[in-house]
Amino acid sequence: MKFNFKWPWGAKNSVALLNEAMVRDVYGGGLSKVGLSVNSKTVLRVSACYACVRNISEDLAKLNLHLYRRKSRGKERAVDHSLYAVLVAKPNGWQTPFEFVQLLTAFMLLRGNGYALIVRGYGGRVIELLPLHPDRVEVKQGLDLTLSYVYTASNGARKTYQQPDILHLRGFTLNGWMGVTPLEYARDSFGLAMAAEEHGARMFGGRVTGPGVLKTPNKLSDPAYKRLRESWEENADGLENAAKPLILEENLSWESLGLKLTDLQFLETRRFQVEEIARLFRMPLHKIGQLDRATFSNIEHQSQEYVTDTLLPWARRWEQSAARDLLSDKDRPLYYMAFMFNSLLRGDMKARGEFYGKLFSVAALSPNDIREMEDLDSYEEGDGYFVPANYLPIAQSGQQKGVANGT
Repeated sequence: MKFNFKWPWGAKNSVALLNEAMVRDVYGGGLSKVGLSVNSKTVLRVSACYACVRNISEDLAKLNLHLYRRKSRGKERAVDHSLYAVLVAKPNGWQTPFEFVQLLTAFMLLRGNGYALIVRGYGGRVIELLPLHPDRVEVKQGLDLTLSYVYTASNGARKTYQQPDILHLRGFTLNGWMGVTPLEYARDSFGLAMAAEEHGARMFGGRVTGPGVLKTPNKLSDPAYKRLRESWEENADGLENAAKPLILEENLSWESLGLKLTDLQFLETRRFQVEEIARLFRMPLHKIGQLDRATFSNIEHQSQEYVTDTLLPWARRWEQSAARDLLSDKDRPLYYMAFMFNSLLRGDMKARGEFYGKLFSVAALSPNDIREMEDLDSYEEGDGYFVPANYLPIAQSGQQKGVANGT
C-alpha cells in the first residue's frame, strides 16, 4: 500500500480558480498557473523584482528634476518660478523630492500608473503635489476623450477630479491613457520565481529532500493511519523538526521518488528566473547582484546602457508628463523640466578632461559649453571659441595671420 504526499503549493485547484476574480479585484493582480497570487505586493518578496524596482526608482529620484527657462542660446534654471521650489525643495508637507519621485516611479513600475493631486493657489500656480495610491484611483475617458479621476479615500468617500487636477504618469501603454505593468503580461514568470523561492524554503525547512511515498507490505489499520497522518503533519515541516525522529508503524518505510534539487535543476531555475525578471525591467544583471557574466571590461559599458536604455525612458515620461500637467499653456513654450543626467553619463575625470581638451582645441566647445556639461555656472566671457594658434579667439585668428604675412 502506498500513500502519496503532494506539495501544498502545487497545481491550481478549483478553489483557486473560483477565487481568481476576487484576487484580481482586491489586490490588483491575479493567479499564475502555479496557483500563486501575483500582484504588486507579493512580487516584491522576490529579491530580483524588489531590486529592480528599488534600483530604478532610487536612481531616478537621486537625479533631481529641475525647471529650466529657455533662452535664445542655452537655458537657465528658473529659480524664480513658483513651481521650481515644489520640484526641488518640497513637493508636499511630508515628502522630500527624492521620496516623491521614488514613490511615483515605483507605482509606475508595479502598477503601470502614478498619480498626484495638483493643489493650486492664486493664479493657478502649483503649490503642492499630493501622491494618490493607484489602487484607489479609477480613470474614466469621456466621449470627448478627456479623462476624469475618481479617488476613493480611506473612509470610503469618493471624489471626482478632472484632468487639470491630476499629475498622471503612465508606464508602457496600449490604449494611450492607461499604463500597463510587466505583472499583467508576465504573471507566470513572476509566479514561477515565487514558486521556486517557496519551494526552496520548504525543502530546507522540512525533513525530506523531495517527494516520495510511504510503503508497507501490510494493510495499515485506521488508527495507525490516523496517528501517522497527525504525526507527519505535526513534525514534518520547519527547521526545528528537521532532526526529530519520526515513528513509522506497521513496517512502514520511506521511499524517495528521486526528484532531488539537483535533478530538478533548482538553482538553474532560480537563476533563469532572475534573468527573466531583469529582462522584463530592462535591468543589467550586475545592477541586481548577478555577476556571473560580468567582467571589468564590460561593466562600465553596461552601466552606460542602463542609463540610456533603462532610466532615460522613465525620465522622459516624468519630464513630458510634468510639463503637460503642471505648466500652463502660457508657460509651456518658455519652460521645460529635465533630470540632470550629466553625473551618470559622463565618464571618469581623466576621460572627461581628455574629451573636453580635444574638442576645445578645435573650437568645437567653448568654456561655457564645458561648464554647462559639468553642471557649472557660466561666466560672461566664456562663450568664445578658440583655435590652436596660441588659442586665439576665432575672430582674431585671421588678423593674426595677416600680420604674419605682412599685410
